[in-house]
Amino acid sequence: MVENKLSFGVTGASYPFRLDGSGRVAVSTVDLDTEDVSHISESIQQILETPIGSRFFNHTFGSELRSLLFKPNAPETVAIHLSSVRDVLRKWEPRVQVISIDIVEQTDSLLRFIVSYLLVGAQATSTAEVVIL
Repeated sequence: MVENKLSFGVTGASYPFRLDGSGRVAVSTVDLDTEDVSHISESIQQILETPIGSRFFNHTFGSELRSLLFKPNAPETVAIHLSSVRDVLRKWEPRVQVISIDIVEQTDSLLRFIVSYLLVGAQATSTAEVVIL
């Protein structure tokens, strides 16, 4: 029998990094009992907002969504890049299965979309909002 190694019930530093009201490092968690999946949503944001090649020790981490800033604002261009979101999340966030990606706002300098996902092994769903500036 293969044991499920996906991490639920974990706590980690919040993304983006910030301090909480008491001056300590803010944390996010995955607690299915309270339906708090903020750590997974923040992980999705971090993966998609990090340009490939920007991590010193892991040049393959991230996505190419930032390259949209230098492309014409055409629906076809955005659709091509958003289609890669599923592959990127499959690679870097195995705890989720993408259900849908919905564009909320698209301008020449901004792309805002919602990733709806299923927590693998828990059969719970949630969303993450991602903003590419």
